[in-house]
Amino acid sequence: MATTPKEKKAKPPGWIPAPMDVILNPKLTATAVRLYLYLLWRQGKNSDTWPSIDTICTDLFISVATARRSLESLRQQELLLIVGKRVGGRGFSNHYKVAVLANASRKRPPTPSGPDVGGSAKKNIDLQKRENRKKSERIRNVEQA
Repeated sequence: MATTPKEKKAKPPGWIPAPMDVILNPKLTATAVRLYLYLLWRQGKNSDTWPSIDTICTDLFISVATARRSLESLRQQELLLIVGKRVGGRGFSNHYKVAVLANASRKRPPTPSGPDVGGSAKKNIDLQKRENRKKSERIRNVEQA
């Protein structure tokens, strides 16, 4: 049975593109990265997601305090906008807007320079930059598809 090009590009259920800038961000803990990817996975078409803190804690096996610290860390890094609770009392959870990075090189750490970086080390850094650009283009293509 022949497959179409679209079927070959389709990812298995449960897979999401992970922005390298989030994964490599030294200001984020591993739990904050997991939480970002979880919210990215739960979001709708308009970058909105609204799981309760209890749901986040249950799904990620983390404490309420850890979830709140990670949410605050993501907010400080401008990767998450916490809109707040809807008016209506009990049973309403926070509304989050997840920042999907369009410009992948926006928060990239600076490349090392100086007397110890030269020759093959500089070439390796250039190759890594090129690979990161290719990955960013692939992520954008997946997001556009």
